Amino acid sequence: MCDLLTTARQLIHIKKRGASSTLSHLFAQGVNSAEWLIQDPAFRDEARELIHELDPTYAELIPEGPIDPTQWEVAFVVITRSGRDSPLTLPFFSLVTLRLAVRRLQALRFKVTKRTVREG
Repeated sequence: MCDLLTTARQLIHIKKRGASSTLSHLFAQGVNSAEWLIQDPAFRDEARELIHELDPTYAELIPEGPIDPTQWEVAFVVITRSGRDSPLTLPFFSLVTLRLAVRRLQALRFKVTKRTVREG
């Protein structure tokens, strides 16, 4: 579902900057999990069960019924060696894929954030 789940209803997806394919996977992961959360009750049930095994208090974040995407944030974090705090350090096709992912998520009414984290 995500790499990190917070009590503030953030679905945080993290990848180390690499090839465009790695970053495209990151952005697809964010879109797919968000879509499944709002469209697939079985996915929510399985996610709730897995989360409950790890920490029962977090399982309450995933309701049995539909979720309200306006209460959720999808965050993309790219770990990079660059000192620039800008997604412009991404390969061109990754930027295009990111832009499309953000548009899809915003159309679904999710809040979307993008961050870079400097490695080391």
